[in-house]
Amino acid sequence: EKIKRLVLNPDGTNWVKDAEGNVYIMPLYNKLLLLVLNKFASLDPFGIGIMMDAEKPGWNDAMNGLPSLFGSGVSETIELVRVIQFLRSVSHLKDEVSLPKELSHFFNGLYEAVYDKTLDEVTYFNRVQDLRENYRFSVRFGVSGKEESIATDKIQAFLERLYERLRQGLERALVLGKGIMPTFLTYRAVDYTLTGKTHPLNGLPTVHVTKWDVRPLPHFLEAPARLLKIIDNPQEAKEVYERVKASPLYDEKLKMYLTSVPLDDEPIAIGRIRAFTAGWLERESCFMHMEYKYLLGLLKSGLYDQFFEDIKHCLPPFMDPEVYGRSILENSSFIVSSRNPDPARHGRGFVARLTGTTSEMLSMWIMMMTGKRLFTCEQNELVFRLEPILNKDFFDHNHEVRFKLLNQTDVIYRNPLRKHTYGKDGAFPQRYHLFTAEGMEITIDAPVIRGKYASWIRDGRITRIIVDLE
Repeated sequence: EKIKRLVLNPDGTNWVKDAEGNVYIMPLYNKLLLLVLNKFASLDPFGIGIMMDAEKPGWNDAMNGLPSLFGSGVSETIELVRVIQFLRSVSHLKDEVSLPKELSHFFNGLYEAVYDKTLDEVTYFNRVQDLRENYRFSVRFGVSGKEESIATDKIQAFLERLYERLRQGLERALVLGKGIMPTFLTYRAVDYTLTGKTHPLNGLPTVHVTKWDVRPLPHFLEAPARLLKIIDNPQEAKEVYERVKASPLYDEKLKMYLTSVPLDDEPIAIGRIRAFTAGWLERESCFMHMEYKYLLGLLKSGLYDQFFEDIKHCLPPFMDPEVYGRSILENSSFIVSSRNPDPARHGRGFVARLTGTTSEMLSMWIMMMTGKRLFTCEQNELVFRLEPILNKDFFDHNHEVRFKLLNQTDVIYRNPLRKHTYGKDGAFPQRYHLFTAEGMEITIDAPVIRGKYASWIRDGRITRIIVDLE
């Protein structure tokens, strides 16, 4: 009945609506929970990667053959862990959450399946697929508008269980990757039974798969880059870094990181990437968007010395323009690696698109200049802190670094001892000099700024900040 009365606009947006025709609105927490449930229910048969049921292989669209090979992505699993980590940190803020009836049923179904110890792997996998597909069908043309409440204690416990399952899956992935996190997996049905039915479109017989075999593809840089974002232990992060650098993911000639190890032994079925010459486009080149993701991961995981050593070779400002082939003030889409058969092209940058590369570079720049937590709320008070991550060589002859904060405030770091701004022997913010447009000067002898003056900075009332690093 809902399908019959639905009218879709093929030329415009089609927001989710309730039975009364009203656009349905959910808070951000609910949307993220919905994302978690959908993605968790899309885990592959071994609970490692997220299946490509949208017929897309994730970031690297040149791997477009993987969906037909029952492909799954470990990178997406890592990102799912990040979302769950965030939800776990805020679930205590409310006693209960009101969800659409359809989503509530999906949650409860998954909850029962995850906690049911009587299910073997195949039965569990099939039940979860049914739950996900039934949910998607129930909301395909909108929601009823009816809501049901779930206690956040129950959600929190469930998120804890999902988190543990995902961590176990990533541990299995690490074993498959022999110490380096694999990015892509493919599955093969090795045992199945005929259903006696045929596919409604192609007429071929359908089966119930009772046993799967998994194969990791050769290593890509993406999964290690994303893995660094969720590692809290610096030693563990360093081990990831050292394994990657010792592998064919690292181009010894260029001292850069590549999209993947050699793919010569892979079939063309994995995607059009196999049609590219090695070292070109997404195949075994330095695709700067992905390399920048890896460099950003080094920053986020606290590997600052490694980051500043690598950017001497990985960022265009430090490159030889004669080799790079373009202005060192510009990014490229990819740089031809030493895997390419033409040595004259090694290290030369080419452009297809720049949006991803630019966004990752901005993320690195913001973190280097301001740190990882610019504004926070502590005990109901706004707190502003600058925690730059800068190598001593970034300071000029006056021992200063300047940048524009929020496009409205000039910030000057003064580092008279010319130290790194990280590490146990580093120089850190100890004093702030704030200047307003009216000529007022305020000095704050503290590593952070709280309350009124933090609000002034956020609102743009402070035009200049001088920070003393000691």
